[in-house]
Amino acid sequence: MAITCATYLYLGIPLLAAANIRARRNFQDKTLIGIALEELRRAEDEAAEPDVSFHTLWVATQRRLDYYHKIATSQAEKSFLYGQIAAGAGFLILVTSAVVAAFARTNTASVVIGATGITASGIGAYMGSTFLKIQERASQQLGAYFAQPLEFSKFLAAERLLQSLDQEGKNAAVRDIISAISGAPPAKESTANPEG
Repeated sequence: MAITCATYLYLGIPLLAAANIRARRNFQDKTLIGIALEELRRAEDEAAEPDVSFHTLWVATQRRLDYYHKIATSQAEKSFLYGQIAAGAGFLILVTSAVVAAFARTNTASVVIGATGITASGIGAYMGSTFLKIQERASQQLGAYFAQPLEFSKFLAAERLLQSLDQEGKNAAVRDIISAISGAPPAKESTANPEG
């Protein structure tokens, strides 16, 4: 009875503390994401009005990026934490089963406990690697988030340079800019004479 109570206290207190920390983090994440979503909705409502200014569109785009950034950051943190927990739990199960198997009274019990431990640790390792892959993907999304202003500045620079071109050069440059923005291959100009 005393060993059971000691085990519950030894395992229960850290688990309760971890659950409390996790609940607090989830609340903070939901609050931050909710605030970002509300700001995004306000900015999109302003951008939906007729005669919208460039500044309003810029603000709406930034709010959308901020919202996605908060989501990706939250997902990356959670995935990394859960990956560490799953990998740690798998290792703990492996060590525990090895110790229990070493002190088992029969060979059969030892083999069963060892096989169970290896299976459980394999599942823990798989879960850990899955969460870490999710975290890596979220990190890639964060990288795209930080690269976006650079891409946007390139398009703004191209727009400014359009002013220095003649009309024929402008048309070709606009087609190239549209292709670059949309990700489509550049359109080839027709070599056939349209009049003849």
